[in-house]
Amino acid sequence: IDVVFDECADNACRNHLHIALDRVVGVIHHQVVINALKNIIDALVEFKDGLLDALGIAKAHIVGNSLGGGCALRMAIERPQSVGRLVLMGPGGINTTRGLPTPGLKRLLTYYKGEGPTLEKITEFIRGDLVYDGRQVPDSIIKERFQSSIDPEVVAAPPLLGPKGIPNFKNLDFTRDPRLSKVANPTLVLWGTEDKVNRPSGGQSLQKGMPNCDLYLFSKTGHWVQWERHAEFNAVVTTFLTQETAA
Repeated sequence: IDVVFDECADNACRNHLHIALDRVVGVIHHQVVINALKNIIDALVEFKDGLLDALGIAKAHIVGNSLGGGCALRMAIERPQSVGRLVLMGPGGINTTRGLPTPGLKRLLTYYKGEGPTLEKITEFIRGDLVYDGRQVPDSIIKERFQSSIDPEVVAAPPLLGPKGIPNFKNLDFTRDPRLSKVANPTLVLWGTEDKVNRPSGGQSLQKGMPNCDLYLFSKTGHWVQWERHAEFNAVVTTFLTQETAA
């Protein structure tokens, strides 16, 4: 949820009304904080659903990367009547309970721990874990992400710290939710083969577990498919979203 994805969405969805939730990120974070007892994905889904209701939108295509992809999938499971097509880029919550966390996910979950957020930490995470070739990421993107991460409200209640106590595995891993097989929405999963945050094998799991799921794997690509392979991303997403759904 940042300018990196926002710019890509402007291109891929140029012929659609599209709402980038990063433009109301303060409201989203406030909603998550006041729903602190809920799973963050559940809180964000509640916000998205309320936003659609407030705007009078009965159904929308949902495009999400990482945590946003997990939110999109949860929304399709919980409120299928509100969701049209799904585009998921390296979504979170896939096979998360079937192996140890990746190095990238560990760095993400510990970012606010210890000495707290630092420019050095976020630089290592973005250039070392989020993309295949860190040299391609400009300093401006890193500085913008860092400034967002040190917002006082975010620091006071970090959104991603990992589960506490005995987790509810069904809420942490979509592949353990029996309702996944009933998600009939046309779904496009895009995943970089060198993703160091969410394992690319999650793509095959979604394709096997969902009845209408197409999978596109990008070689020499990390967690930011929409940025690293933006031209192909724009082409495939535009084609997918303009297809007619069979009756």
